[in-house]
Amino acid sequence: MNKPAMTRAVPILASLDIAATVRFYVEKLGFECKFAREREYAILERDEIAIHFWPCDDAHIAANTACRVAVKGITALFHEYSKKGVLRPDSKV
Repeated sequence: MNKPAMTRAVPILASLDIAATVRFYVEKLGFECKFAREREYAILERDEIAIHFWPCDDAHIAANTACRVAVKGITALFHEYSKKGVLRPDSKV
């Protein structure tokens, strides 16, 4: 008998500004926008990762939603993001 296994999760995160979120994820993080409707919803993907965003007017909620992404090739991703200026100045591999 095969044991059931969960293989993927799709986080749905709060966004204070859907358009700005889409721009940041596409221009800075290398995601592709699969769907976006300002003030409604957005779906962004990169490789095997999909992240959905819903509009939220509460900064506390938006600041406290998160997800963790497992990465292969972290050094290469670190250098990619270093060039785009999205890492904190004290970031290290």
